[in-house]
Amino acid sequence: MKARIFIVFVILALAAPVKAARNFVSASSQQLVITSGLATPPMTFACWFKPANITATTVIMGVFAPSDDGHYLIFRGADAGDPLTATSNRQSVLAASATTGTSGIVADTWYHAAGVFNSTTDRRVFLNGTKFTNATSVSPSGFTKTAIGAFTGSSTILYFSGDIAEAAIWSVSLTDAEVASMAKGASPLMIRPQSLVDYWPLIGRTTNENGIKGNILTNTGTTVAVHPRIYK
Repeated sequence: MKARIFIVFVILALAAPVKAARNFVSASSQQLVITSGLATPPMTFACWFKPANITATTVIMGVFAPSDDGHYLIFRGADAGDPLTATSNRQSVLAASATTGTSGIVADTWYHAAGVFNSTTDRRVFLNGTKFTNATSVSPSGFTKTAIGAFTGSSTILYFSGDIAEAAIWSVSLTDAEVASMAKGASPLMIRPQSLVDYWPLIGRTTNENGIKGNILTNTGTTVAVHPRIYK
């Protein structure tokens, strides 16, 4: 009898989700934000995202200025091909994006995203570890906010729709191999921890999110969702 109980327990443990991510609902003001620009180039953003709405343009994460300057990862569901881009925007001057082009992103599926902002003329976007580049010169500045799930410039717009997990920022440009390892399931904690600005697992909470380096993201309305599988 004890053996049967143990087997049932193991099966249930394996079937249950180990963690929970954060769910964002488009156009509902849901976001995670800190009133500090936590990084400037060279820097890297990375996370897992699962879009619920693939017809809208929504921001996944980034750093922003009151002028609407910013560096950010954005899912352009309203554009042909539904590309993921790493965008640098200098308000009233120029915006430039490294873009995946026709990405094949579909709703309710987990994808790994990363944006590497190496310099004013070198930005890269990765979708599931595959790289796309852009070399247009753009130099945003004046960052006062870091956000997940929205564009937080002069106003807050482009709210993400879907789930986000394992968000992290580094103060360096990660290599192609480092990004690819995360796309295969490696935790951000395993990737150049000495250069990690902060890491927010986004695990099963509806409260504010305290990063491992102490940067607290204020939660507005996000809820719990099933987390992607990663390896610590």
